[in-house]
Amino acid sequence: MYNKKPITLTIIAFTIFLLAILGISAYFLIEEAQKTATIKLIVAPVSAEISLNGNSYKNLETHKIKPGDYNLTISKPDYFETWQESFSITEGENKEIYLELTPLPQTNWYKSHPRDADSLDAIYDHRVYQKSERLISQYPLLTKLPLHVEYFKNNSAYVYYLITYRIEDDNNVTVIIQDYTGNNQESAIERIKAEGFNPDGYAIEYQDKTSEITPTFTPE
Repeated sequence: MYNKKPITLTIIAFTIFLLAILGISAYFLIEEAQKTATIKLIVAPVSAEISLNGNSYKNLETHKIKPGDYNLTISKPDYFETWQESFSITEGENKEIYLELTPLPQTNWYKSHPRDADSLDAIYDHRVYQKSERLISQYPLLTKLPLHVEYFKNNSAYVYYLITYRIEDDNNVTVIIQDYTGNNQESAIERIKAEGFNPDGYAIEYQDKTSEITPTFTPE
């Protein structure tokens, strides 16, 4: 009688081998699919056409994309100038696009489209927020300003000094010490140190305000 056992064992071994290959392939496919980045699109006007490597994407949403190189095109034909950007994105990276298209001359689009005007405000607010974050990261003392010390005289409160700041045109920060009694510059510097900051890391401008002494509070 013919022995079928070797053939059966061969089929079983081949089946196991095939399943193993399929399992490994599925694992790598799943792993590859899980390698993603994200891109957040906030564009004014809301009806702008957004194309990423030739594929259409919805505005006001966050999209998962694969790591790689991309060409982004945002347009609104006949009303706005087309905007383009090329970028690379890596696994786990989150890219944000907050953008207002430039209207073509004589279009006056935002005035007649309130929803787009609202999205424009949101974009501006985001830029202010980003700028604030950058400034605070670079100049952490800003989280404590303004600082001042008061004294009382004849039931009125006066300021010894005020520590404030000014954002320059180049987006750097100047710390301003306004001295209202004429001898508090060193005290103001020591106050900055007491708050846990090194004044040497800041551009500091001293202003003599002795001629501008006025009470900050006078009880009725």
